[in-house]
Amino acid sequence: MTDNTQTSGTPKGAGPMVMIVEDDADISRAIQMRLEMHGFQTCQAFDATSAMGVAKENSPALALLDVSMPGGSGFDVAADLRAEPETQNVPVIFLTASLRPDFPETAELMGAAAFLQKPFNSAELLETICKLLPEVAKAA
Repeated sequence: MTDNTQTSGTPKGAGPMVMIVEDDADISRAIQMRLEMHGFQTCQAFDATSAMGVAKENSPALALLDVSMPGGSGFDVAADLRAEPETQNVPVIFLTASLRPDFPETAELMGAAAFLQKPFNSAELLETICKLLPEVAKAA
Protein backbone atom coordinates (compact mmCIF):
# COMPACT_ATOMS: atom_id res chain seq x y z
CA MET A 1 0.00 0.00 0.00
CA THR A 2 1.33 3.43 -0.95
CA ASP A 3 1.23 6.31 1.50
CA ASN A 4 -0.45 9.14 -0.38
CA THR A 5 -0.01 11.81 2.29
CA GLN A 6 2.74 14.11 3.39
CA THR A 7 3.02 16.87 5.95
CA SER A 8 5.77 19.44 5.90
CA GLY A 9 6.46 23.09 6.11
CA THR A 10 7.49 25.53 8.72
CA PRO A 11 7.37 24.54 12.40
CA LYS A 12 3.99 24.26 14.10
CA GLY A 13 2.56 27.61 15.02
CA ALA A 14 4.39 29.49 12.28
CA GLY A 15 1.73 30.05 9.63
CA PRO A 16 -1.64 28.68 8.63
CA MET A 17 -1.82 25.13 7.30
CA VAL A 18 -2.74 24.77 3.64
CA MET A 19 -3.83 21.34 2.44
CA ILE A 20 -2.79 20.55 -1.13
CA VAL A 21 -4.74 17.75 -2.79
CA GLU A 22 -3.09 17.24 -6.17
CA ASP A 23 -2.26 13.97 -7.95
CA ASP A 24 0.58 15.46 -10.02
CA ALA A 25 3.61 15.30 -7.71
CA ASP A 26 5.50 18.02 -9.61
CA ILE A 27 2.61 20.49 -9.35
CA SER A 28 2.05 19.60 -5.71
CA ARG A 29 5.73 20.11 -4.88
CA ALA A 30 5.88 23.44 -6.74
CA ILE A 31 2.85 24.73 -4.82
CA GLN A 32 4.28 23.42 -1.55
CA MET A 33 7.62 25.15 -2.07
CA ARG A 34 5.99 28.46 -3.04
CA LEU A 35 3.70 28.44 -0.02
CA GLU A 36 6.40 27.47 2.44
CA MET A 37 8.63 30.28 1.14
CA HIS A 38 5.84 32.64 2.21
CA GLY A 39 5.37 31.28 5.71
CA PHE A 40 2.61 28.72 5.24
CA GLN A 41 2.66 25.20 6.57
CA THR A 42 1.55 22.55 4.10
CA CYS A 43 0.11 19.07 4.13
CA GLN A 44 -0.52 17.00 1.05
CA ALA A 45 -2.72 14.25 -0.27
CA PHE A 46 -2.21 12.84 -3.74
CA ASP A 47 -5.70 11.42 -4.22
CA ALA A 48 -9.25 12.09 -3.11
CA THR A 49 -9.40 8.95 -0.99
CA SER A 50 -6.74 10.08 1.50
CA ALA A 51 -7.69 13.78 1.59
CA MET A 52 -10.11 13.64 4.54
CA GLY A 53 -7.61 11.79 6.70
CA VAL A 54 -5.03 14.46 5.95
CA ALA A 55 -7.58 17.18 6.73
CA LYS A 56 -8.58 15.63 10.05
CA GLU A 57 -4.95 15.10 11.04
CA ASN A 58 -3.73 18.60 10.10
CA SER A 59 -6.71 20.97 10.56
CA PRO A 60 -6.02 23.06 7.46
CA ALA A 61 -6.94 26.72 7.31
CA LEU A 62 -7.46 26.36 3.53
CA ALA A 63 -7.69 23.55 0.97
CA LEU A 64 -6.34 23.57 -2.60
CA LEU A 65 -8.17 20.85 -4.51
CA ASP A 66 -7.41 19.49 -7.95
CA VAL A 67 -10.74 18.74 -9.61
CA SER A 68 -9.73 15.54 -11.44
CA MET A 69 -7.68 12.92 -9.60
CA PRO A 70 -7.68 9.27 -8.55
CA GLY A 71 -10.21 8.05 -6.02
CA GLY A 72 -12.75 10.79 -6.70
CA SER A 73 -12.83 14.44 -7.59
CA GLY A 74 -11.97 17.63 -5.81
CA PHE A 75 -15.71 18.22 -5.72
CA ASP A 76 -16.08 14.98 -3.72
CA VAL A 77 -13.38 16.14 -1.30
CA ALA A 78 -15.09 19.53 -0.91
CA ALA A 79 -18.40 17.81 -0.15
CA ASP A 80 -16.64 15.64 2.45
CA LEU A 81 -15.04 18.71 4.02
CA ARG A 82 -18.44 20.43 4.23
CA ALA A 83 -19.99 17.35 5.85
CA GLU A 84 -17.65 17.36 8.86
CA PRO A 85 -18.06 19.95 11.65
CA GLU A 86 -14.29 20.40 12.08
CA THR A 87 -13.71 21.14 8.38
CA GLN A 88 -17.01 22.59 7.17
CA ASN A 89 -15.72 26.19 7.14
CA VAL A 90 -12.37 25.54 5.46
CA PRO A 91 -12.13 27.75 2.35
CA VAL A 92 -11.61 25.77 -0.83
CA ILE A 93 -9.73 26.78 -3.97
CA PHE A 94 -10.28 24.48 -6.94
CA LEU A 95 -7.54 23.95 -9.53
CA THR A 96 -8.12 22.23 -12.87
CA ALA A 97 -6.68 21.72 -16.32
CA SER A 98 -10.10 20.77 -17.63
CA LEU A 99 -11.93 23.15 -19.93
CA ARG A 100 -15.33 21.72 -19.03
CA PRO A 101 -17.69 24.69 -18.87
CA ASP A 102 -19.69 23.22 -15.97
CA PHE A 103 -16.71 23.01 -13.58
CA PRO A 104 -16.60 26.70 -12.56
CA GLU A 105 -20.36 26.67 -11.96
CA THR A 106 -20.13 23.47 -9.91
CA ALA A 107 -17.31 25.01 -7.86
CA GLU A 108 -19.42 28.10 -7.23
CA LEU A 109 -22.40 26.00 -6.17
CA MET A 110 -20.12 24.17 -3.73
CA GLY A 111 -19.10 27.45 -2.13
CA ALA A 112 -15.61 27.65 -3.57
CA ALA A 113 -13.53 30.61 -2.49
CA ALA A 114 -11.82 30.56 -5.91
CA PHE A 115 -11.50 28.55 -9.11
CA LEU A 116 -8.20 28.64 -11.02
CA GLN A 117 -7.44 27.15 -14.42
CA LYS A 118 -4.17 25.24 -14.92
CA PRO A 119 -1.62 26.22 -15.82
CA PHE A 120 -2.17 28.85 -13.16
CA ASN A 121 0.02 31.80 -12.34
CA SER A 122 1.73 31.02 -9.03
CA ALA A 123 1.69 34.71 -8.03
CA GLU A 124 -2.08 34.78 -8.61
CA LEU A 125 -2.49 31.63 -6.51
CA LEU A 126 -0.44 33.13 -3.67
CA GLU A 127 -2.40 36.41 -3.89
CA THR A 128 -5.69 34.51 -3.73
CA ILE A 129 -4.55 32.52 -0.70
CA CYS A 130 -3.29 35.66 1.08
CA LYS A 131 -6.67 37.36 0.53
CA LEU A 132 -8.36 34.38 2.18
CA LEU A 133 -5.79 34.13 4.98
CA PRO A 134 -4.88 37.79 5.63
CA GLU A 135 -2.79 37.05 8.73
CA VAL A 136 -0.06 35.71 6.42
CA ALA A 137 -0.42 38.44 3.81
CA LYS A 138 1.16 40.90 6.23
CA ALA A 139 4.24 38.69 6.57
CA ALA A 140 4.53 37.63 2.89
